[in-house]
Amino acid sequence: MAQDKAAMEHYIPQIYLRSFANDKEICYAYDKKEDKYFTPNISNIMGERYFYDIPDVIVNQYQHLMKEKIDKQILEKILSLSVDGYWKNIVDNIELNHEWFFIKYSWHYVDVYKCIAIQLLRTSSGREMVSELYKETYNKEVKKEFENILLIKEILEILKAEPDSFMVDYLMNNFGHICVGINNTKVPFITADNPVLTLGNFEEKGNDIVYYPVTPDRCIFLFKRNVVPSPLSTVMQEWDEGKFKITNNLSDITQEAYAREKALWIEKNPLIKDLGIEDVIKLNTAIYMAANRFVVSSEALNDENKIIFIKTKISI
Repeated sequence: MAQDKAAMEHYIPQIYLRSFANDKEICYAYDKKEDKYFTPNISNIMGERYFYDIPDVIVNQYQHLMKEKIDKQILEKILSLSVDGYWKNIVDNIELNHEWFFIKYSWHYVDVYKCIAIQLLRTSSGREMVSELYKETYNKEVKKEFENILLIKEILEILKAEPDSFMVDYLMNNFGHICVGINNTKVPFITADNPVLTLGNFEEKGNDIVYYPVTPDRCIFLFKRNVVPSPLSTVMQEWDEGKFKITNNLSDITQEAYAREKALWIEKNPLIKDLGIEDVIKLNTAIYMAANRFVVSSEALNDENKIIFIKTKISI
């Protein structure tokens, strides 16, 4: 075996888990399957041996067609050099620079959607979803040994400068606004082996949202973007009725309309959302319920530290 061959391939990247661990990269974890608490190093959790490898049967079948040797771990390397490396930018900016996630910074904005789309697809359930979509599209079963080949193809489509991906399209078309959630409580966000969730009934409006905990006190929400009508006609009417005064020229009218539209847009599509204890408990409960097996926290998972879960009406 080559020395640089990775045995443990993480479907939840270590750079993500680092935010939920201490300086020695130890986190608190709960295994739902075994019903036990433990304190693993982040290198030993949320991964499987050779999870992304191209199977030998495929390598042996197609190697003669390739000019170069097939790298069985090409997907692991693609992920580590792209989205996993980019994640630090999101963590560094989520604390204070909330406008970094705003659509006017399109290069950051799209990359956030790419990261979330890839996280949705890189787990076991995500890989199965890609295969199911392939089956629905082409009416053809996907053999087990080809699942990682399809995953490679889809992730490469996501990583294009202009992504050509069903998952990115779905997220951006249905949840086109990024909002940073700020945890103002002493109870940290938890995460799990299924950290990106679509939630219903989280807000009074009843629209679905996408939730992704990024650190113990920050998260990303993807909301449906609310359209704001132009107030230009209202400003024109106010000017005609003498309620709005022009100081210099007619450009004052367009500037006033733009200012009102911007203020209303921010009101309807906030960049940040402050969260209280009830919100945090709901979100932690949803993460716990959706976890396939492992739940992770930056603090001990017990009642003393109030990392508690309650039954809620939130739908997953």
